[in-house]
Amino acid sequence: MCDLLLIIVQRLKNEQIWTHLQAIIDNMKVLMMDEVKEIQYVALEIAQNLIIKSSEIVYHYVEIIGRALLPSLVSKNSRLRVKSLETFC
Repeated sequence: MCDLLLIIVQRLKNEQIWTHLQAIIDNMKVLMMDEVKEIQYVALEIAQNLIIKSSEIVYHYVEIIGRALLPSLVSKNSRLRVKSLETFC
């Protein structure tokens, strides 16, 4: 599911993303809070692509994405912490 959502976000145009933005963010939020580190890493890639592609509308969802980002920011895995910082930078 992670890879599928990543491909969807990478391939869709902005107008198509805006149509399904709530569903994409809900799924991304669940994946970001997963216990498996690889799934969290892919979810962070999804968030990064989503923010880059549609930054003008995503700022309405910053609180939701920020809460979902918290587990990866305090993770013991340094690769995951770095990726979570790259997501919003």
